Amino acid sequence: MQLIDIRNSKKETPAIRSMVDRYNDNPVLNEVIATATDDFSSYAELCYLMADAQREAAGADIALMNPGGIRIDLLAKGQVSIKNVYQLDPFGNELVVTKLTGEELYSLMRAAWPVDDRSPLLPSGIKLELKLDADGNPGEIVILTGEGSPLDRNRIYSVAMNSYMTQVYKYEHADPGQSLFFTTAEALINYLKKQGDVRSYRDERRVTITK
Repeated sequence: MQLIDIRNSKKETPAIRSMVDRYNDNPVLNEVIATATDDFSSYAELCYLMADAQREAAGADIALMNPGGIRIDLLAKGQVSIKNVYQLDPFGNELVVTKLTGEELYSLMRAAWPVDDRSPLLPSGIKLELKLDADGNPGEIVILTGEGSPLDRNRIYSVAMNSYMTQVYKYEHADPGQSLFFTTAEALINYLKKQGDVRSYRDERRVTITK
């Protein structure tokens, strides 16, 4: 098997290029739905935006985004179109709500780490503190509420996440989750339309990692 890098290829089929250009110039995709008041300069900032949108759409206590769940890591200040949303979230994953205890959330955090190339889930509604061990894995995880209190390990929380995460992560939980039968991209589109002017996420710090 050979990996062929086509990113800088000069060979294009004109007919296919024309089809792609027509698709990208679709007036539906070009519809402006919001205005970003600041640049989004990292995948983490965009993940936080997506998680906030999913938490609101689901009416959940918490929302979680996997780092691989976005496909761009920059979004310039200014107009945001539907095309931008699908560039960010092209997968068609449905939004799922699962009832998890605090203890099960801790299990989820540990299960996600190796799946996501040793990166943490990015949240809305909680904050994470991870202390890595000598092998670079989370030796200690602390989950805090939005107010900064320790998460109650016995309480049941409603947790929104995409359907990919519910299928891939192997962790201890009793509730299999319930799809809301709309996609995470649709949740973000509706959220952006409602917000109008999207606030800056420049100084957002929801995850702290130390060694």
